[in-house]
Amino acid sequence: MSSKRLQALAAACLLLAVAVASTLTQTATRAQATDSAEQAARDDENAESIKRGLELSQLLCMRCHAISGPGPGPNEKSPPFNTLVEKLSIEGVADQLLEGLPLGHEPMPKWEFSEQQAEDLLLYIEYIGRKKQLQ
Repeated sequence: MSSKRLQALAAACLLLAVAVASTLTQTATRAQATDSAEQAARDDENAESIKRGLELSQLLCMRCHAISGPGPGPNEKSPPFNTLVEKLSIEGVADQLLEGLPLGHEPMPKWEFSEQQAEDLLLYIEYIGRKKQLQ
């Protein structure tokens, strides 16, 4: 095969690779936009629960935790809310809330939450964690 044909073939392969990469990038961008829109819709649906979770965290948690942004909070051993899901997973936080176990710092009061309170607080913690990821 002549060098001109090899150059033409290499150029064609390069153009094909660029086209495939561009298509993959566009697909990923559309998927992220769809995920973000779906999450925003879920946040709207859960707005009252998220608000109750914020109110509950203000009442019970803010004396130790940073409840709405980066920490540290008043107690440096208390993890900021926006890092809880990252550290424990959403299931781990849910288990901790429902079982009344300490969330990884001392002294941690043993709270007993109703299922609704746990869900409200969990939705708020998850919401704050997502806000951190977007920053």
